[in-house]
Formats: sequence, structure tokens, C-alpha cells
Amino acid sequence: MMSGKKPKKKLLFRVLGSVLAVVITLVLLETGVRVTEYFTGKKTKQEQFAAMLKEAHDLYPPSSKLFAKVLERKRLGQKNFPSMGISLRDYDYSVIKPENTYRIIGLGDSFAWGFGVADNRRTTFKYLECWLNSGQDGRRYEVINCAQPARTVRHYETYVKEYGKKFDPDMFLILYNLNDSYLPHASMVVDKRTEMLMEKQKDLLSDISRLYRFVKKRIVKKRVHDYTVGHIKEGYFGPEKDQKWGKAQENLKEIQRVCQERGIELVVTIFPLLFQLEKNYPFQNEVDEIDNFLRSNKIHSVNLLPAFKGKKTFVLWSSPTDSHPNRVAHRIAAETIYQYLQQNIFRDIP
Repeated sequence: MMSGKKPKKKLLFRVLGSVLAVVITLVLLETGVRVTEYFTGKKTKQEQFAAMLKEAHDLYPPSSKLFAKVLERKRLGQKNFPSMGISLRDYDYSVIKPENTYRIIGLGDSFAWGFGVADNRRTTFKYLECWLNSGQDGRRYEVINCAQPARTVRHYETYVKEYGKKFDPDMFLILYNLNDSYLPHASMVVDKRTEMLMEKQKDLLSDISRLYRFVKKRIVKKRVHDYTVGHIKEGYFGPEKDQKWGKAQENLKEIQRVCQERGIELVVTIFPLLFQLEKNYPFQNEVDEIDNFLRSNKIHSVNLLPAFKGKKTFVLWSSPTDSHPNRVAHRIAAETIYQYLQQNIFRDIP
């Protein structure tokens, strides 16, 4: 009888030991998550953003003194102002183009408009205006930010047709975001959507256990990530591509036709979504598709992906949970566009 009880006791001790080990592991993990949240939670979003911006400046400084310059004009902030008879996030420009002035009309969505950038002087179009006017060619340049958040390429076609004559531009410069092909303007704000869903799906266990919340958040984030990436890809290569990317191609061809008819230069810049830039960028095929279309139709194409690929994604965001480009990302974009314009457009202008 005694010999039969010992194996049972050993088995019981083994089971209890395994259970205790699991409990201790969970307690340690719970403690680790709480300690981490305590120290990271001390920073406000403003402090987090300041740290992100500093790191971005340290990692990716201007490549020349020229690219460190900003407009010597007052800061306007994040709102629209009346200019040229419409509402723009820009200074007041005359509808009639001044003499000896090369006028560029900038179009785009919230990326181009500068959503999340508090200082309008540090957006792509304003950087370009500053740098172009630093040259010695004797010409004055206007780069007017006519972008509007949440717009698609259909809006750009309408704008070109309605204002192409009235404002007498020499160039339309479009900052084309992957969303512009009739896709929901998510701008890859996966973290923000995850937080919203976590709040919506709040439960008692999430309040009690930080570890449970940590795991649940990772699961929710993966689902949001897969959905967001999926709907972008489907817009270019899925069943509805004709209604999305197909329609966008028609808009771009019509913009090209109008510009050629009126003697206006057209430059389309591909602004990639700032997501997983470090490696295995998920939208390489989509960016290549846009670039190949533009080149095959002899539209000036500036692909910004090579300028961003390999960089630390998070530090280029406009906030810890919003992947709109911050002012460092806008400067990187403007540097690439400026160099393209100097090499391919302005060298041929007398």
C-alpha cells in the first residue's frame, strides 16, 4: 500500500510544482508589464513626440545647409486661411501671378497638407519654396499648398481643370499617397485604431491584469494591421482594382492631357505610407505599380520610397499613434523632390 501512495504523492508534487511555476511566471510577467507601463506611462504624449522628433533630427539631419533653411515668414499653424479666393493652409497669394515668377501649385491629401505638423513652414511645399528662392537664377518661385485632407485623385483632376487657367501655374506638383486611389484615408494609423478598439472592447480582466491587456492588445493590433494592409493591396491588385486604381489612372491621364494642352508641367510624387520602413516594406509592389504607370505614360515621377526605406519608421510620425509624416519626414521628401526638379525640370528652363 505504501509503495502505491508514493508515486501518487510524487505525481501530485509534480503537478503542484508545474502549476506553481506557471503562477510564478505569470506573476513575474504581470509585474514586468506593470513596471514597464509605470515608467513609460510617466511621459505625456507631448514628451514622447519631442523625444521622437529629437531622435529623427539626430538620425536624419539635413544633407546640406540649404536643406536646413525654412521660410522667413510667420508661422500659420494647423488651419486654413483665405488665399486666392479659396481656403488654403498657406499665406495670401495674388490670383494674378507676379512677373518673373514661376508658380507651382501643390496638390495632395493630408500628407501634403501637413496634418500633424504644427508649423506650416515645415511642410513639403513650403520647404521647396524656401529652397528654390535661395538660388541665383533671378527668378521668384511660389509653391502654393493647395492640398486638402482626405481627398482623392478625382479632386486633383477637378482642381486642375477649374484653376489651371485662373491661377496661371507653371507646374502642378502632386504628392500622391497610396490612399489617393479611392481608398479609405486611414494613413496606416494602426496604433490609433487599436487603442480605439481596445477601449470599445473593454472588459473586467483588462482592468485587472496588465498582462492580459498586453496580450489582447497585440492580438487586436495584428488584426487591425492585416485589415489595413489588405484593403490597400486590394485597391491595386484585388477584385475592385478597376474601380479604385483603374479610376485613378484615368484621372491622372486626364490631368496629364489638360496640362499638356495648357503648357503646364506635371510632376507626380509618390509619397509612401510610413509603415514598416525598416524591412519588408508591405507596399513595395503598389509603389512600383504607380511608378511604372507614371513612367510608361511619360509623366514626371518622383518616387520617395527609396529616400524613406530603411529608416526608423516610428520617429517619422506626427505623433506616437499617428503615422502622418512629421516635419523631418516632410524635409526628407522635399529634399528628394528639390533634387529631382533641379536635375530634370529647371535645368531646361531659360
